[in-house]
Amino acid sequence: MKSKNNPKGASPNEFGPPVYHLIPYVLGVIVSFVWFLPYKPSIETMPVERVVLKCLPILYLAIYIMIMDRGRGESLKVFYALMLSLIGDIFLAYHDVGFLYGIALFGIGHLIYIKTFGFRPMKLLLGGALFAANFLILSFFALPYVKPASFRVGITIYSLLLGTMSWRALVRYFFMTTPCKERRICSALGAMLLFISDSAYVFLQIIELLPHIPAQIIILSTYYLSQVFFMLGSCESFWGLDRNYPNKSS
Repeated sequence: MKSKNNPKGASPNEFGPPVYHLIPYVLGVIVSFVWFLPYKPSIETMPVERVVLKCLPILYLAIYIMIMDRGRGESLKVFYALMLSLIGDIFLAYHDVGFLYGIALFGIGHLIYIKTFGFRPMKLLLGGALFAANFLILSFFALPYVKPASFRVGITIYSLLLGTMSWRALVRYFFMTTPCKERRICSALGAMLLFISDSAYVFLQIIELLPHIPAQIIILSTYYLSQVFFMLGSCESFWGLDRNYPNKSS
């Protein structure tokens, strides 16, 4: 048994989750906001070094989860999803030529999350409600204003994957008992924030309902928050043995 007078023998999580591990991520996000926001996504106007700065926070999360969990449990799957998001980010930074490639990579990432969250229990009523709301928003408020037609097709397919991922994340939080509550709520928050971020991308960047900088603040803030919540939802080591496996903590 660990002694209170022997902090060297304590686990990293004895005094709560190591939130200070996220300081480099927060600093990376701040740098990204300062250096990336002024530029509109375009192959002609977006400097490569600013795209790199935008992607560094996600790279930190991917490396962090692999170091902490060493590819155990969900961490390897989420590592792949984060790396796909990172590459998708690069394509979306050059929106005029890379949009479809970017959402395709994000869509594959959603398939990984869907597999991770599973389909048991199904809870079809919740899924049906989400898909119905998604259909109404797309049909009446989004797709009629999106050009060209290839973008409309891509957004429709992507929204189905995003909706399915969000459905499974919510089911995992509300109707499952494992993993621990902290991880389940983080995964659900990640899904909801990404849903908001991607919706904002369509309405604020593609349809341009707001000027560029306020639109990017909304899109990027919700996006970065979603990614850190996805990481926290899968990282066992961040929460500690007593929270992941309470019966084994004594």
